[in-house]
Amino acid sequence: ICLNTDVIETNKKSKGFYTKNLFLLGFHKEKMKIFNTLINSDIYKKHNIITNNNYNPISSKINKLFCIIENDIIQSKIKNNICVPMFDGFMIEKEEKINYDYLLENKDLIKWDYKDNISDINIDDFNENECNDYNSVKLKFEKDNCFILDSAICVKKLKNEDGLIEDKLYDVSKFTTVNNNIKYIDTEGKKKHFVKKWLEDEDRREYNGIVFNPYSIKENDTTPPTHLNIFTEFSSKKLDTFTEPKWFIDFIFTQIGNEVKESAEWLLNYCSQLIQHPEINIELVLVLRGESGNGKDTFVSILEHLFGVSNGYAYRTSKISDIFSDGFNSSLKNKLLVQFNEMEGMDGVKAKEMIKDQCTAEHNNIKEKYLPDMKQKNKARIIISSNNTSPVQFSHDERRFVMFKIGNKYKQNRNYFENIHSKIRNKNEIDNLFTYLLN
Repeated sequence: ICLNTDVIETNKKSKGFYTKNLFLLGFHKEKMKIFNTLINSDIYKKHNIITNNNYNPISSKINKLFCIIENDIIQSKIKNNICVPMFDGFMIEKEEKINYDYLLENKDLIKWDYKDNISDINIDDFNENECNDYNSVKLKFEKDNCFILDSAICVKKLKNEDGLIEDKLYDVSKFTTVNNNIKYIDTEGKKKHFVKKWLEDEDRREYNGIVFNPYSIKENDTTPPTHLNIFTEFSSKKLDTFTEPKWFIDFIFTQIGNEVKESAEWLLNYCSQLIQHPEINIELVLVLRGESGNGKDTFVSILEHLFGVSNGYAYRTSKISDIFSDGFNSSLKNKLLVQFNEMEGMDGVKAKEMIKDQCTAEHNNIKEKYLPDMKQKNKARIIISSNNTSPVQFSHDERRFVMFKIGNKYKQNRNYFENIHSKIRNKNEIDNLFTYLLN
């Protein structure tokens, strides 16, 4: 320690190296004279050595110089390209030994010797999963678990019924119960409950808060490292190449756009914006009105499959109270799309202002059973589907609602819609559509 210290402390409580040993005090004084001489020498200056050691900068720089010189000596003795430099020498193939025997006769500055790496000691294969000390258990545990500071809740990654990983939220009490079976072995060999110790650990994996920050492809994720993003990537994947999805374009033009070019173009842009920028809510309510069996639900199903149905990013309901309630409203949690289906005209009139407020809300206050309220940025677009000729009463200067009358060309045409739904169920077709909309 003395060799790598610039100043010997005079106070035992000070940070750094302290001694009263007369030899070390004398050694240190002489050493620093040599170090300062070396710092000003040409041999030092030619290496342009820098250090970030603010406590002992001189000793740190000289240590680096020693390493450079030691490496030069070792490299000068290596005689082929298959040698592996090591801390105090180099490793060679046995067949090369004859090229280095002469070093044993060298009695000058360095004494060389051979160290055989063959041993009769058998070491069993190491299995990391069998390590049960606290730090080993913690390493495995924190791959799927973390703590959220601003709401004092815990997050655990679990498989859902479709076999996909999703983030489950727990209060501390329930989280402790869920993980009660996890144990670690303490230094005395006793089994202890892991979670209790982990919750008190200052170095546990934790985030300042939770966000739902959707993105189309991973490189577009803008979540800061201080926050946990509970968005799961779309199941659709971007392809290197794509073809024009004529089945989808025809469906938008003939059915949803009712063979009006401007309407179809607007609807294609609506879908593209949703896929390219799911993080940006355009604050418009899309109203689809028309007779039963002409594709209103199919349109929403296509968007849902682009997200990945099992991700649960679309919520479809005929009950306005599912969303607009003074009680629990977890239906809004992690949503990119909310569809009100077959709304009666009276319901639409009564709910219009609530829907408009929801459409433009910057945040949703999510209320779930047994969990503290969670504030989440509002990413949910709203679509109203109805057979009613006037599901929403428009004013002359309406800016938040846009309504389309659905076409009847393929109304209840079984073959047509069976073909559409076969495309929706085809992973390659959905990936191709996803890539088309990204472009």
